[in-house]
Amino acid sequence: MPRNYKHPRKSSRRGTYSGTSRYSTPIFDDAIRDKDAYRTLLPAQKNILFDMMRVYYRASCWDTQNISDTGFTYSYAQCHEDLSAHAFYDALKAIVARGWFTVAYDLQEIKAGAPKKYLPSRDWEKYQA
Repeated sequence: MPRNYKHPRKSSRRGTYSGTSRYSTPIFDDAIRDKDAYRTLLPAQKNILFDMMRVYYRASCWDTQNISDTGFTYSYAQCHEDLSAHAFYDALKAIVARGWFTVAYDLQEIKAGAPKKYLPSRDWEKYQA
């Protein structure tokens, strides 16, 4: 086998779905950590926020596609964190209340049991504890 041989599944790109990292999120910025909207979340709620951002970035192709007319869904079944359903829904309420995401009621289907649609929001920057 030649020395320059590169396995077809090994990618040199990092931080992509085909690379070594499953996802990355810009939440680890000091400006965000200093905001009340982040500091007042419980640790389990922060985990749900990170997981919700993972789903959002996947739905919007890493924020390159505008999803304001479709939104994205996030449910307990999609969550990768080991939490009870009660803790999950409490975390969603806290995340929406602090302005990280908004519920897009106008994008939801009008039928029983339809999942909520979410849109990103920048209201967290103005949140006061």
